[in-house]
This record gives sequence, C-alpha cells and structure tokens, in this order.
Amino acid sequence: VPPRCRKVGSVYHYYDKSQVVSIALDPNSVVHVGDTLILRLRDRYHLQSVDSMQLNRAAVLEAHGGEHVGIQTSLRRGEICLGGLAFVQEGMAGEPR
Repeated sequence: VPPRCRKVGSVYHYYDKSQVVSIALDPNSVVHVGDTLILRLRDRYHLQSVDSMQLNRAAVLEAHGGEHVGIQTSLRRGEICLGGLAFVQEGMAGEPR
C-alpha cells in the first residue's frame, strides 16, 4: 500500500472508447469526487484526481463498497492491469478533504 493511502478496490474493466476504468469497490469503502485515486500498474503507480464518477451511467458524487464505479482516466488499455489495486490518498489530520 502506498504511504498515506487506503485500498478501496480493484480494476474490474476498462472501456477503450471513453477511457474509463471501472473499479469494483471493496466492502466498507467510499470514494468521493475530489479524492486522489492511485492505480497500481505493472511497474508503477498512477495518481489522478477523481473529477467525476458514474454509477450505472449516472453521475454521482460518492460511491460505496460493493458498487462498480466508472472513472475517466488518461491511461490506455496497455497500461491498465485488470485486477490491479486501487487506492485513495488520505489527507493529513486536520486537512480538509
């Protein structure tokens, strides 16, 4: 696990045309728009802001454990690892999210 991060799920699917990664969220996990998402790739980590999310093709501000959420990314299919772990960066104590 990268420092100051918590595991939230794993990569379930990648949609080429829209460059969207679907993440299967672990039980008790929550992801919010504005979070920093970290994806484990083959040889590195990829950090990006969660600017928007979709659940069943509808925009949402947060997603919860057990759901599959779609997040747009700049990554290409060859960089994505299906089953790769997804993390969210945690803020320092007292920092606003």
